[in-house]
Amino acid sequence: MKLDCRPDFVTLVWTEDRSLADTSLFRLGNCFPTSVSAREAVFSVGLNDCNFRRLVTGDQLMYTNDLTYISSPDSHVLPFTHSVVCAYQRQGWYPLIYDPVFNTYGQGDLVFHIGLMNVDFSGPAESTSFPLGSFIPIMASVEQKTHQPLLLLLEECVAATTPELRPESSVYPIITNKGCLVDSKISHSKFEQRQKSSEIHLSLQAFRFALGEEVFIHCKLVAWDPAGLDKTNKACHYVKDHGRVSSFVSQPITAERVALRRDKHLTPPSERNRKPTGLRMDWFHCNQCFTKRGSKFAVSSCGHICCEACIKSKQCSVCGASCSYLPITDEMKPQEKVFFKDPVKLIQSRLEHISQIALFQRTQMERVMAQCKRKCTELERHLKEVTEQSH
Repeated sequence: MKLDCRPDFVTLVWTEDRSLADTSLFRLGNCFPTSVSAREAVFSVGLNDCNFRRLVTGDQLMYTNDLTYISSPDSHVLPFTHSVVCAYQRQGWYPLIYDPVFNTYGQGDLVFHIGLMNVDFSGPAESTSFPLGSFIPIMASVEQKTHQPLLLLLEECVAATTPELRPESSVYPIITNKGCLVDSKISHSKFEQRQKSSEIHLSLQAFRFALGEEVFIHCKLVAWDPAGLDKTNKACHYVKDHGRVSSFVSQPITAERVALRRDKHLTPPSERNRKPTGLRMDWFHCNQCFTKRGSKFAVSSCGHICCEACIKSKQCSVCGASCSYLPITDEMKPQEKVFFKDPVKLIQSRLEHISQIALFQRTQMERVMAQCKRKCTELERHLKEVTEQSH
């Protein structure tokens, strides 16, 4: 190997005496030979090319690289490597001095994920059905990549009966007020201890909502700057045993809304025959013996409620009329279940739905009126121009 080190470039010639090696398979760093022949491989390259490494030691400036032979599969010559070193007297060369940068700016898209997990959050859930009262493990994350450190939080979450939130969607609030897990006040739902700043784990206790229908959990995910704190932005849940709120806060960067689908939860056998809950039913009793105790009741086709002990086959035990019985459970159809709901809440839900419809229609009317005003303004301007031109 012949090596000629010049101030700005290097010439290297490898001569193969036995003509066993394929000279085209030599590499200097990441550079191919400048020219090849049957017995020679020639490299004529700059010191700033081919991945030369620069090292300053005392009064010497050294450039190092590796000459490598890449053997072909059918060759008897094994791969080998030779070090290439060019040393120069250091004359007037010093490392560049960089002023520190205190302000940086970057822009890019963030990628968010959310999904149902297994019990220990180690992988995706095998089923989307959960028994009433069990925990639904939910994990949300943001891809860190080359971003500055990110802290992910759930700003709001609601359960709905539709894959997209619409005015007519039935909803159940889970997280509101920029990160408060309001469901934890009536359940054991909680945020789990963080493993990564870019991930958040939520254990949501399965609740009664839209029985017999698919349930979709809609969440707004927000990535935060851990260096900044803002008391209005948080992730908190209610700790019942201590009667306090556990929380942590930070400053937002960007956000994205995603939807998480969950099939209807399974009601345990012990729960299936219970009468509907969620409202005060002081009026609920067996119309025959007036008992309120027990878990199995039915309503007759003639409108009487009877307990299991008072039910007579094909005959109402209260009025004696021929009838059929409908078990009073959470498995009833919506049109049947409505008779056991709080009428005040029914009115409130209907009024809320009506107000959403009215707001939607009013917004549309305002857009029409604004367009009409713009048209009138344009016509008046055009009329004025025509009038001026006619004079």
